[in-house]
Amino acid sequence: KLAHMNGEYLRAMSPERFVEVATPYLPAAASDKVDVFPKMAPFVQERLRLLTDLPNQVDFLYSDPYSWEDAMVSCKAPVEMLDGVLARWSSAASPPEGAETENWGAPSIRAVVEAVGAANGLKLAKAQGAVRVAVTGRTVGPPLFEAMEVLGRDECLRRLRLARARLGFS
Repeated sequence: KLAHMNGEYLRAMSPERFVEVATPYLPAAASDKVDVFPKMAPFVQERLRLLTDLPNQVDFLYSDPYSWEDAMVSCKAPVEMLDGVLARWSSAASPPEGAETENWGAPSIRAVVEAVGAANGLKLAKAQGAVRVAVTGRTVGPPLFEAMEVLGRDECLRRLRLARARLGFS
């Protein structure tokens, strides 16, 4: 019950106060990218119960997420389907037909993931799971599309290419 109450307290804070209180709990690598956490803070704040859980929620923002092999095994998307999902995302030159790609924002990222998933016979949850593991190294975490927006297009594509290569695809 205390963790729940603590989470309520954290969610009641103003975004500015939350960033101030949470900053000491960030991973050490965050000191090199001080502008990143304030962009992600509102999405983490709504899910966080304890400040000590913060590093596990945001460490993917500051380093490559590659202890992801374990996450890939437990990912709900079959590994066979990841080739199609990751290949479409990795190729910036061939976005899904009709998907908005000019704007790298959460709505357009979602549209691309939905289109790629549909093209591969996946519902959004499974397609999103595969992309989440490739980008963050985890099967759960802050909202994926907002996290990808914060990471930026180039970094997300780099991580997707790396994940695809780690799976044995070139």
